[in-house]
Amino acid sequence: MVTSSAPITLAAAGEEMLPPTDEPHFRKLQGVMKVDDIVSWLRHGESKHKDNSKNKFRETTTISEFEVLVVIYRAIAKFDAVFERLK
Repeated sequence: MVTSSAPITLAAAGEEMLPPTDEPHFRKLQGVMKVDDIVSWLRHGESKHKDNSKNKFRETTTISEFEVLVVIYRAIAKFDAVFERLK
């Protein structure tokens, strides 16, 4: 269980600030629903209810270490896709 949301929040914010990309590897990562739900909760305090898929406000949620890694990796993958030509 994660006790600080700072790294995952910064990664999600950084990903959001980057311009859109059609790079296939990032597009595949972008569709991971659980990650999208985590990022939505970090931004808005809402996440989809597992039974009816409607957004529901939640003050707390549990984010596993693996999910933190996936969010951070997804942000790095987008950065890499956007700035690949500058390497």
